[in-house]
Amino acid sequence: MYTTFYGFKCRPFDFLPDPRFLYLSKKHEMAYAHLEYGITDNKPFIVLSGDVGTGKTTLINLFLKKVDSDVKTALIYNSNVDPHTFLEMVMRDFGIQTDDSRRSNLYRGLYEFLLREHAQGRRCVLIIDEAQNMPKETLEEVRMLSNFETEESYLLQIIMAGQPQLRKRLNNPELAQLTQRVSVYYHLAPLEKSEIGSYIEYRLKVAGYDSQHPLFSNEAVEKIYEYSQGVPRLINSICDSALLYGYGGSIETIDSNLIEEVIEDRGIDPGIRYEEERVSREEEARPVSNLNERLTGIEQRLSQLENVKNSQAVSGLLEWLKEAREENRRLQEKYNALLLKYKTMSERKADNSVHKRKKKT
Repeated sequence: MYTTFYGFKCRPFDFLPDPRFLYLSKKHEMAYAHLEYGITDNKPFIVLSGDVGTGKTTLINLFLKKVDSDVKTALIYNSNVDPHTFLEMVMRDFGIQTDDSRRSNLYRGLYEFLLREHAQGRRCVLIIDEAQNMPKETLEEVRMLSNFETEESYLLQIIMAGQPQLRKRLNNPELAQLTQRVSVYYHLAPLEKSEIGSYIEYRLKVAGYDSQHPLFSNEAVEKIYEYSQGVPRLINSICDSALLYGYGGSIETIDSNLIEEVIEDRGIDPGIRYEEERVSREEEARPVSNLNERLTGIEQRLSQLENVKNSQAVSGLLEWLKEAREENRRLQEKYNALLLKYKTMSERKADNSVHKRKKKT
């Protein structure tokens, strides 16, 4: 439809995780560097987290496209499965054939495959997308897979990508053995305001737009940022709709008025979205108070263990207490910053509302 009108070879803001369209912002470059470093340095576990729509899957697809030929990969998208099914999926994606699906046989087949690849100088990488959906039992199975190693290197390296809930799940003391093996971690944040224009221009260029005339005005880019807060998927959504509207009205330049029209027709007012995001962030910050309860509980458990000879258990709890206190401090700082941020947004929104009413009168 609008592709011919604007001179595109394809749709520039499609939702598919096509690595050609990945705009390598500073954060995306850093995330990719973490993945690359983790693999080349033979790290056992690499964790990549990020909010919905920030580009984790597209980044993984880019990694798969650029990975060396001496690296064998298996990619699991559907992680919400039981341990046995998960193990079968890993075998299948590595191309390992077996007639016996018993767990012991699957483990033996996978171990023999990894040893053969290691002997040939090849590395094996298991990538788990949407890992926050994994049941606890399946996460434990992942830990078991990380035990495949020789004296000098790991036979299987594991990349886990998921939403912020993944990190919270990994902080569960029941998964301490898994978490302790995570040596590379990076959280992919949304784009900065200054990067939005470059992000849009990059995707337009990849799609074949070669005009010297900017397709989106500066004011339109400002409005897109207000709506999306830098989340690439939301930017794609609003830009795709704007181009469709522009095509329908034979509009050559997408301005802020057209962006406002798209947003209004989508039924989401930016102010409302800010409020929803504020509530969501406050919900996320509630563990601050819960952490205080956790710390008290840990201290009580430590006092109960004073006369216990199991020093390893006491040592583990002391480490947990230290981590919990640090998490509490980070959450307190984050919570205070969020309160300041959304107070500023609310004041700005109120000023804008007053300004609009004055203009109407």
